[in-house]
Amino acid sequence: RLAENGASVGVLDVPFMPLVGLSKGFEVSEWGPHDLFEGRVQAGPDHVSRLVSNHAAHPLSFDRLDAGGPDDYENLQRLISKSLEGIRLRGSLARSLLMETRPHMAMIAFTEIHHAAHFLWHTVEPEHKVYAGEMFGNLRTINPGLKDIYREVDREIGALIKSIDERATILVFALHGMQ
Repeated sequence: RLAENGASVGVLDVPFMPLVGLSKGFEVSEWGPHDLFEGRVQAGPDHVSRLVSNHAAHPLSFDRLDAGGPDDYENLQRLISKSLEGIRLRGSLARSLLMETRPHMAMIAFTEIHHAAHFLWHTVEPEHKVYAGEMFGNLRTINPGLKDIYREVDREIGALIKSIDERATILVFALHGMQ
């Protein structure tokens, strides 16, 4: 509706959001998704598509990295590393999109939080009695953890805020959580 009424709009990786054909602003879908809708990166308009193509790819775009469980330490460490890298790259891409298109309203989703939370929930409170079993024996070796992923998103949000007009209104919220 905003675009239909003349506002420019930016959308980056909002879950299940298909491209609608914006002519002003930007729309990018499945650049580093948790939830797949089309199964491929899509971006528009054309100059935005070129900008996204020239930007580094998200490390989880094509590597649907999942862990086999809370004791799959190798893949958990890879997931953490790729999530942190993806957050930094997402912030960089978002800043580029905001500077290039100057939308009136933008919604940028940091999907890494949701994806990582599926596999790293146990890093939030590793001393809890539920993790006393043998399967969780090396739990303390998982570092950084989910809190660090949230902190990295906080840093990127701060950088995004610094990159836009100081009169802008900023809203930060969760799209869908872990229940």
